[in-house]
Amino acid sequence: MSAAAPRALLLAALPLLAACQSNPGEPPGWWARRGADLRASFECAVAFGPGLGARVTATRWLQVGGLAIGPAEGHSRLAPFPQRSAGLRAGEFRSETLRALEYGLSPWYASEAVLLDDEGGPPWRGDLAATRATQLAAQVHLGVVGATLGFDPGAFLRLLAGLVGIEPDPQTPEQAPN
Repeated sequence: MSAAAPRALLLAALPLLAACQSNPGEPPGWWARRGADLRASFECAVAFGPGLGARVTATRWLQVGGLAIGPAEGHSRLAPFPQRSAGLRAGEFRSETLRALEYGLSPWYASEAVLLDDEGGPPWRGDLAATRATQLAAQVHLGVVGATLGFDPGAFLRLLAGLVGIEPDPQTPEQAPN
């Protein structure tokens, strides 16, 4: 295979990539909406920093686990560095600093979190459990490294419906900032 073949493939894909973008101020096009649905279907993130625990989620109404991530307020001498995570979350590739405390078994699942967007946005404080809507996910954090994997069947169904020409009404569950 010569070097010209990959270059030709890339040049052929450029119009497709341009079609997937939206101009600022305009509603997103068909390709951009399908791409957003596909990204929203999956969550995958790695985290580095202090934390301990595990959580399993099968929608926002069925969660179990215990998870403490990031240094406790007022106790930063024990863990002077924050917990940092990066990956695909809420349909966006993001990097953020997180402090969260989650524990319990649904319907008595408690969650309190503070997210600091690394791009300088205002801090988000709230209940991370309420942002999970129809998501199936697992999260584990052991000492200084953690991982989150998730799949959202609701977003995937929106993707499939859009592919066959059915444009579902956008639903806006409570979400962490994008």
